[in-house]
Amino acid sequence: AGMTSPLKVWCLPAAGADLGNLKKANQRLKGPGSTPTSLDLHSSGGTIYVLCADGTTQVEFYHVGPDDSGQGTQASTRVLSCHERIHRVWFGKQSAGDDFVALGYGDSVVACWNFVASANATMRTVTPTFAVSRPEFDGPVICMRGSLKSSDLVVACGAPAQPRFYRVSPPKSKKASALIESLTPAVSLESDKVEKKRTAAPTAVPETVSRKRPKSNDVKESTRPKQPLPASRSELEGSQLS
Repeated sequence: AGMTSPLKVWCLPAAGADLGNLKKANQRLKGPGSTPTSLDLHSSGGTIYVLCADGTTQVEFYHVGPDDSGQGTQASTRVLSCHERIHRVWFGKQSAGDDFVALGYGDSVVACWNFVASANATMRTVTPTFAVSRPEFDGPVICMRGSLKSSDLVVACGAPAQPRFYRVSPPKSKKASALIESLTPAVSLESDKVEKKRTAAPTAVPETVSRKRPKSNDVKESTRPKQPLPASRSELEGSQLS
């Protein structure tokens, strides 16, 4: 799928699939405004659910039922909104019934949505159940994963060569904020600080004392015995007169 082409859905049989099943798509979906950056699908009871992100602040959600095949290009039924750009999105731990959980992240945010997948929902736009922005982390978001046993998220951020890990737990009430816990050992953080100080501290270079060697002529002059100076002319004349 691209900016000008729709998303295509093929419904393949459980057994006996061949190239003949791939010639024509069962359903076409109206793509987002930009080139998709992430897609995830979920199938239940003959119904296909699709999430599509394109690097903007909206994630498209499609609900394709068994009776929707061949009814033209279908638009998204719900829009998951966020205040930051979302590049990756997928279905999280599903609740009972038609309640779905969607997880997504971008360079500066991680978000979680809880919504009903019914096509007859009254509200088309779904706001995040909770979202955590980049200032709460140590650098840009690298990736994020959800847990199948709980609603917690594990986020990696910072430099790819030495990432920091955080556990993000859902808020306990609607007015509360998400709980953020650092999973990076404090010992490694202190060692990194010490290493940075070592590299930043100036190194003392010992001064080299240059001793000038005496010249050979100076040595000869200092060791040569001193000769008495000749007397002056007036002294010589006085001696002859006496």
